[in-house]
Amino acid sequence: MAQGKLKLKSSRLRKAQEQMNHILRRDALTSLHRRCKEAFSQRQQLLTSEAIAQFQNELAQLQKELKELQRRREFVNSRSAVLDSEYKRLLKKIESQKRELQNIAFELTNKNVQVML
Repeated sequence: MAQGKLKLKSSRLRKAQEQMNHILRRDALTSLHRRCKEAFSQRQQLLTSEAIAQFQNELAQLQKELKELQRRREFVNSRSAVLDSEYKRLLKKIESQKRELQNIAFELTNKNVQVML
């Protein structure tokens, strides 16, 4: 504004200059600066407090337990899939042997024999 680059009406220019003077010369920013310093100080105190350290330790322990539980879940899921496929394989084998036994009984007796399991 002092260099004349901003074109304003004289009344608006006067008001803008008054506002700038108010901000710069009357310490309007001092209270804001003080509040910011207080907030920063409180933040630093919280970061170094024992409660925060305790929460961080607890969080680290819980994350470790979570990883272990996820690893165990993967193992259980894998084992379950293996057991399921083994179960299906055994069922097919039983059915095959049952049919074979029924065929042998039919050939020996000429009667339909049903094997019940």
